[in-house]
Amino acid sequence: MAKVTRKRLARGTKLTADHIQTPLASIANQINDATIEQEQLEASDGTFRVNLHVPYLASDFPFSEDNVVIGHLMQEFAAYCIPFTFPPTQEMWSATSSGYSVSEQQPQFVLEEISFSFDQRDEPCAIKDQLKDDLTLESIDVSGNMDFDLVDSYELAIGMVEKPQGYFGESNFAFQKQIFNAPLSFQLFQADTRRYNPLVVTGINAAISPFKTYAFTIRAPGLGHTGSKPSNRKSQCLVSVQISMKIRATLMKRDVYSGTNVLQNWPTKDSHLVKRSRAAVGQSLSITTPAAGDSILADTGTASKAVSSAMATIDDEYRHKLGGGIDQNCEAFSLQQLLDDASYEIISIPLMNNRRYGGIISRHVETEPYSPAKGSAANAPGPLWERMVVPIHYPMAIHHVVLAWNWNRFYAVGASPSAATNVPSSNTFTVDVGVAMGEGLRSDGHGYQQISSLQLVNPADPHQPSATWSAKMFDRCSANAQEHVSSGVNYQSNGAVRPAASTTGNFNWEWELHSMPLVGSGGSGYYAQGMPIFIGKSWSPTQVRTNIAGGASAVVGRENFLEVRMKISDSAGFPVNDDVISGYQGHWVYIIGKKFLTR
Repeated sequence: MAKVTRKRLARGTKLTADHIQTPLASIANQINDATIEQEQLEASDGTFRVNLHVPYLASDFPFSEDNVVIGHLMQEFAAYCIPFTFPPTQEMWSATSSGYSVSEQQPQFVLEEISFSFDQRDEPCAIKDQLKDDLTLESIDVSGNMDFDLVDSYELAIGMVEKPQGYFGESNFAFQKQIFNAPLSFQLFQADTRRYNPLVVTGINAAISPFKTYAFTIRAPGLGHTGSKPSNRKSQCLVSVQISMKIRATLMKRDVYSGTNVLQNWPTKDSHLVKRSRAAVGQSLSITTPAAGDSILADTGTASKAVSSAMATIDDEYRHKLGGGIDQNCEAFSLQQLLDDASYEIISIPLMNNRRYGGIISRHVETEPYSPAKGSAANAPGPLWERMVVPIHYPMAIHHVVLAWNWNRFYAVGASPSAATNVPSSNTFTVDVGVAMGEGLRSDGHGYQQISSLQLVNPADPHQPSATWSAKMFDRCSANAQEHVSSGVNYQSNGAVRPAASTTGNFNWEWELHSMPLVGSGGSGYYAQGMPIFIGKSWSPTQVRTNIAGGASAVVGRENFLEVRMKISDSAGFPVNDDVISGYQGHWVYIIGKKFLTR
């Protein structure tokens, strides 16, 4: 529905119905039909944030010059990055593997703001990491100490980069465009009273594409040992890194159940299963156009004809505010005027991100939580587990789930420091990831309902992933994708190395993006999946839901949390070597969909 326009009146103009009743009737019709769109609103955009947390970044990642004890196994002065993407919601999906299109109806994304911070203990100091200059472990009474002399270690640069996706035929896994970059002098973090930590950068206004891969990058060349440092110089770390990117997105229609749009787990309280309007309940606003020759009335006679009365009819609606969306308990408002009452949303969930050695290599599997010891066997049995719980405070509709799998190599320090090297060569190396909604937090019952799952098997076959690993992969990426040579071996990045023939080189990208299909069928996305899934806590009238994955929900509309699980296993056992089981600071699962106007 277009904006309602009215004819401007000059002094002495003869008053007609086109000046008064016609535009008022158009407004009334849009209110009655609940068709007021975002372009008619003063606030036509919503916002969402990509929030990322990294427990620590230290010299066990090659931020600076590689340590001579281990050798130059990794690219020097590397950047650490975390990738993500913004796929359109299912009803606006417009892509195949041969290409994509972007319509006017799809939300427009604009990066507005980036905030960045880390823990300095509220002091103008650097924090000592857990390593000595030779990458052996520092004593416990030194690790974590404050250093007021070496704050210049925090000479940083943060940024955001972009690349085309492999799903559309892009074979290069390097990021190709920088959309934001901010060098951060250590002096920002050195002052006694006015430190820029947290730091907020506003007014960026960079356009974001829904079919590109993005990554937040951190460069910290001052962390760790370099040949130019004094012999007594110690390595530092960034503790509890917090990143938040605020993105503006055009408002869009809230999902509505219909015979062709069979949404899953949808509340069925509204008998119409459609957006309620005044016309649906017989309370339509009425503006009557006067007949030719009728007298011009102010507020007497037929109210719907009178000028002041007709204006008051519309004004009353705006004084009571335009309605839309649903409340905390999934109750749709009985009368709604807004058509576009939803905004894009991403929930970012870290997995395996606070490990003893920064990441996990095969020889250290048995030191991980819940992993049994090797015993008499040569290989560690595993498996490794991770579990994250996200409370549901407000309802949303899930349209996509994306796994960002991490192959970043690192220094596995200890009594005998080594470097994480290869992708596991075992054809039984398996990763299982799942997302479920559950009840049980302050609840009378407990249960789980699967939302999405993905299994990855055999990541190196021998140099490219097996089809059982890459079946749902839609991109590979690296922030350090220039070639470097170490001991006669060519590397294209700091990702785990895949053995390959000399004619093809090494394939060691740092990150992979996989689509995790929603349960059910009939949905749209990179690969076949189910229709969008509603999540939201309810009260008794909104507890009844539509089916999910062809049957009733296991939590019957009582969901109050999301749970993400990861299991890494190998039926042959994990060998005692330096294979990368989990990359530096772990992996990410992104739950992507719509959040609704809620009050």
